Amino acid sequence: VMSRSHQVQRPLDWYSLIVHLVTAADGATDSFVASDADETVAEALRLDAVMHEVQSGHPNYARVDNSTGFDEKMRRACELVVARLQQLEARG
Repeated sequence: VMSRSHQVQRPLDWYSLIVHLVTAADGATDSFVASDADETVAEALRLDAVMHEVQSGHPNYARVDNSTGFDEKMRRACELVVARLQQLEARG
């Protein structure tokens, strides 16, 4: 895709930040199995890996894993968003 300045734009360039919340199938399997997910654990892991592959090239990509419980995961994600947006704002 070409912009008006004739620079090539990648499909995700319009996003200031991409936050990837890792599937519960990766590290929180009990929560995944208890959910109403339409895919199997294996399918969820494959889809999650594809999302990571596509999105990780973005300069402001952040991945939030399942190393903590869900509430803490959400807190970490929110803190990450605030910190990254503050960094972007400071750059102007």
